[in-house]
Amino acid sequence: MMMVIGCALLVVAAVWLLYKIYLAFNSAGGTDLMLVVYDAAVYPPLLIAGGLYLVTRACQVQWPIWAYALIWLGTTLLAAGAIRLSEELGDRRLR
Repeated sequence: MMMVIGCALLVVAAVWLLYKIYLAFNSAGGTDLMLVVYDAAVYPPLLIAGGLYLVTRACQVQWPIWAYALIWLGTTLLAAGAIRLSEELGDRRLR
């Protein structure tokens, strides 16, 4: 059961992050202040770390707790960078 929940968390995190990157690219670069896109730099990395925790525990792999904290920190930085890059690449003029 933990494996299923962990995999579901990983899928939800990936879909959420990709959707927010898509929104940042297509909606005035996420700069219209009406659209929140940087929440995806916080919550999906938490889901990724939690999902990996559940999957590794279900597979009886023992990682230290600081490894999950590093995974969260690294994915947070990657997500924020990806959102920022998509804002710059997809910057549309506001009318």
